[in-house]
Amino acid sequence: MSTRSWRRLLLALCAIGLLQLGTTVWTQGWKFAAVPGLVANIGLPGQSASLDPTATPFVRRIAFAPSNPLARDGVQSGDLIDFRGLPSAQRYRLETQWWWVGERAELPVIRNGVTRKIALMPKQYPFPFEWIVVGNTGLAWLLFFAGIIAARRSDSPEARVLALLLILFEIGLTFQEQNWISPWPEVDAALNAFSWFVFAGGISLLATYTMLFAQPASWPRRVAAALSYASAAVAGTMYFLQFAGMWTLTLDTAPWYTGWLTQILVYVIPALVPLACVAFTLPALRGAERDRFIWSTAPLAFLYLMITLPLLPTLFDADAIVPQWVQYISNFGIFLAPLGLTYSLLNRRVLDLGFAINRAVVFSGVSVVIVGIFVLVEWVLSEWFRSASHTTDLAINAGLALVLGLSVRGIHYRVDRVLDTVFFRKRHEDEHALRTFAHEAAYITDAATLVDRAKDALQDHADASFVDIVLDDHINDPAMVAMRAWRKVLDLHTVRTALQGEFAYPMVARGRLLGAIVLGPKRSGESYAPDESAAILQLAHGVGGALDVLSVKGEEGRDRVLEAIAALAEQMRELRAALTDGVRAG
Repeated sequence: MSTRSWRRLLLALCAIGLLQLGTTVWTQGWKFAAVPGLVANIGLPGQSASLDPTATPFVRRIAFAPSNPLARDGVQSGDLIDFRGLPSAQRYRLETQWWWVGERAELPVIRNGVTRKIALMPKQYPFPFEWIVVGNTGLAWLLFFAGIIAARRSDSPEARVLALLLILFEIGLTFQEQNWISPWPEVDAALNAFSWFVFAGGISLLATYTMLFAQPASWPRRVAAALSYASAAVAGTMYFLQFAGMWTLTLDTAPWYTGWLTQILVYVIPALVPLACVAFTLPALRGAERDRFIWSTAPLAFLYLMITLPLLPTLFDADAIVPQWVQYISNFGIFLAPLGLTYSLLNRRVLDLGFAINRAVVFSGVSVVIVGIFVLVEWVLSEWFRSASHTTDLAINAGLALVLGLSVRGIHYRVDRVLDTVFFRKRHEDEHALRTFAHEAAYITDAATLVDRAKDALQDHADASFVDIVLDDHINDPAMVAMRAWRKVLDLHTVRTALQGEFAYPMVARGRLLGAIVLGPKRSGESYAPDESAAILQLAHGVGGALDVLSVKGEEGRDRVLEAIAALAEQMRELRAALTDGVRAG
């Protein structure tokens, strides 16, 4: 596929993910319903029931505490629930234990050999705040970064894999039964059945990402990657069979999920094997590539660990109740992982996204601050002036809006400074180091030392893959002619030149071109940022001035300059002595 095709595909998937996520937030807030006392894994002790498999396929034994609300509906702990006596759509609803608001639920109860259906009324389920807002905000954040990566770096295989990983992670997770519901059980069942292929497949792309580094890959890395793909396929297949078998009454997989082995195969191994790929790749990397790899995979490793955390209590008991604090940690983990990715992409410059994201983050931060202040102050004022008239209330809100409007410039400045300090500190540190060396170059007294230190500074702080210092020997080379005429940074791809590299920075001293500093591509694959390029140009001028003094031809010039300075100092001393004698004589 071409770069343009990749960009279109990834951006289309991002749009689908955002639409899906918005629908999920709406349904979790208003459309998810559950039978009181039946919801497992997210309920409270004594308020949930387990549906345990029996020797008869698709017949479950229900068990719950005496205080469970199901007891008031006529259900007894120990009753048998016959899934075979329900239509496919209702079997799916009962299997997932989620209903659309307004749907009715029926339990075909077998008691003393007699089957009867007990009607239940699912009620709107109040999802926790951290589930709806925090977790979904983290997923939206992942999609946001995937979109930025797709728009800016679709030409990079690493960037494409990373973007696709984030997108499939969100889409696969959101289509699972605890996140997705619609009025059509048939649609929900199909999406849910295939969701784990998407989710586990997206997770396994971390193995693909690791294979793009340190080529050729060693055999342990190839084996680990193959195991990652295989574990994703196995997990997706087992998850698919769970719902396909239930829908068609051809395969009852419930006995599988009561054992620890199935839980590990489906939920744990697909997330942990890609981390093994990361561990096997890390020793093979060096320098900037190693740093880039660490900073890009560390947030993903944290994310993978967070999604497996709620599954730990169910490894040996499929119906175990997950403690609420575990859910809190997991959802906040999904929120914190994109924060780590933000830091990696911006501050550590993992990809060339800093300037694209910086403006979006700044304006988002300004919006959050302004809206937050408005809501908070408006609430405080409404409490103070609760008895005020409608006209007074409008005047207060108008005054508040006016104050905030006049404060936008100041808020923008402060938010920009804070975000710039947090996310772009390393960029500014590198720029400062380049400008510092530009000033110090004039005080180096050895030309070889000057050249070596200039190369080291540019490789360390500009991340240049190579640095060449070219003197004005290529007098008629088009690149040298252009720099001699315009004294500007030159993109070497825009001229036919013998110079090899990305950019050439003119070294100018006393109004003439001495040569150029030629930089190769960045080791990270980024382009040179404008402020960074300005600092490099200042360094080139500083080095040019120092070389002019220290060059072989310039040695005599330097001596003449030193002699002139010494003569001037001697003349100043004589003048001062003459003035002193004149004063005494007077």
